[in-house]
Amino acid sequence: MVRNLFFWLLLFGQGLYAQTIDTSRGLLWQVDGADGTRSHLFGTIHVGEPAVLQLPASVEHAFINARQLVVEVIIGYEDQQNIGRRMRLYAGQNLQTIVGASLYSRVLHAAHSRGIDRQVVRMKPWAVATMLFTPTPTGLPVLDQLLQRRAGQMGKTLIALETIDEQLVIFEQMPLSLQIDFLHEAVLASLEFDVYYGELMLAYLNRDLDAMLKLSDLHLAQQTKLKQALQWSLVDQRNQRMAERLIPVLQQGGAFVAVGALHLPGDTGLLQLLHDRGYQLAAIY
Repeated sequence: MVRNLFFWLLLFGQGLYAQTIDTSRGLLWQVDGADGTRSHLFGTIHVGEPAVLQLPASVEHAFINARQLVVEVIIGYEDQQNIGRRMRLYAGQNLQTIVGASLYSRVLHAAHSRGIDRQVVRMKPWAVATMLFTPTPTGLPVLDQLLQRRAGQMGKTLIALETIDEQLVIFEQMPLSLQIDFLHEAVLASLEFDVYYGELMLAYLNRDLDAMLKLSDLHLAQQTKLKQALQWSLVDQRNQRMAERLIPVLQQGGAFVAVGALHLPGDTGLLQLLHDRGYQLAAIY
């Protein structure tokens, strides 16, 4: 449940700048500073599929030669326990009472098809929504976890751009009405999730960030108010925060930055934000 919670947290990006760069394709980007420092920015996908766990040669080379690995968040055992606690409702509460019998019945049906129906009655609406929006675990580590594990074995410095609390607060501060709308959207999306997931994987393997962006925008939410709220809190705000925290790391050079692929493209994506701060970017894979 916990390991894939943030699968789709990282999938979505757009604004107006005097000069924009083409961010439509490419998973690995070379990031050069004006002072000659060089790092690499790699777009991941938070799944444990064999097709993505085997790094292409150019990505592997950049990873091996980096002094430090920068990721979105580092999740330890205690963090996993904390996430689990914060996803659960308070004593005496149950999901059916909160969302109503009609939606709850549809939630149970969607959850049953994913094998998680026994868990949802005591879960908060936002928590169930994230569970329905994530793929079934494969038993393999997700790409980001594998990179962290390998970095530790190789003695690389490990840096997180966000904390668990910063990510969870996004959902916890969501008004209950929006949480329920979010859950409703997740139930609808679950009906075609396998198709969406397959298309998303194909776009990722083709390094087509533009296609991933369009897929995410299509499936994120249908209600305008909810879509705008999720776009701001899950993407735009986080991109700004990560870009600011990346600057001191990039000034040192030698970093391999691995974040969800759809934090990269668009006018409010990390690539454009770093470009606006004077960095030269080039797609190398």
